[in-house]
Amino acid sequence: HFSLQSQEDVRRVIRETHPRYVVVELCRSRGLVMCKSPEELRLDQNPLSWHSVREKVHQHNSLMVGVLNSLLVYLSLKITEKTGLVPGGEFRAAFEESKKLDPPPTICFGDRDILTTLQRAWYSLTTWQRWKLIYHLLTSDTDISMEEIEKCKQSDILEAMLKELEADFPVVSRVIVTERDEYLTRTIHQTALKAPGSHVVAVVGIGHLPGIVRNWDRADSINLDQLCRIPKQSSLIPWKRITQLTVISACSYFAYKMLRR
Repeated sequence: HFSLQSQEDVRRVIRETHPRYVVVELCRSRGLVMCKSPEELRLDQNPLSWHSVREKVHQHNSLMVGVLNSLLVYLSLKITEKTGLVPGGEFRAAFEESKKLDPPPTICFGDRDILTTLQRAWYSLTTWQRWKLIYHLLTSDTDISMEEIEKCKQSDILEAMLKELEADFPVVSRVIVTERDEYLTRTIHQTALKAPGSHVVAVVGIGHLPGIVRNWDRADSINLDQLCRIPKQSSLIPWKRITQLTVISACSYFAYKMLRR
């Protein structure tokens, strides 16, 4: 979601097709990404600060899910610092280009709610897998260039990256990639059925494209309700409160170290 070329492709396709609907890989709670300027989005810095983490915890009504969300935002921020770009540029491009058309197409949110995705991922992990994931997010290498971002759009490199994620965290890969492939397929298909004879443009990350193509012929059978169910939390985790406080302390420590760089 950082590619400048992808933003230009989105603008060109919308101009040329004049669609009736534009489906974006966003949920309603993330819709502001389309409306805010890159400058406004850059103002939301230091996602691992106590205030930011507490806000995420309150938003998701879950300490651990809030921390997980904060870590993902932190990784996105590190990439922004390296490239000078903020994520979601193609969604802003779709929103801006759609407003220029007369009549403008209807913007549709095609993704599963972020809270549901994070909860399904977190509550499906064992205690050890949760610790491993937190460590991985805190220590991930975000030293990436614009050239490398564009290379990541090549199918062979992308496939290798997704296989690496699946090997390290198969449950997370299933929830974040495979399940959302199905969810996006269903919502795009439903939107297309509402516009017979008209164009529908779907703006999604390239990582979801193979899954959408693979699931398209069975789109009618995909159960969105089942994909939104939250697994029961395990009651076998010992010292839960201590674990939560330790995670918060670790996040605070890493935030302090990063801000001093």
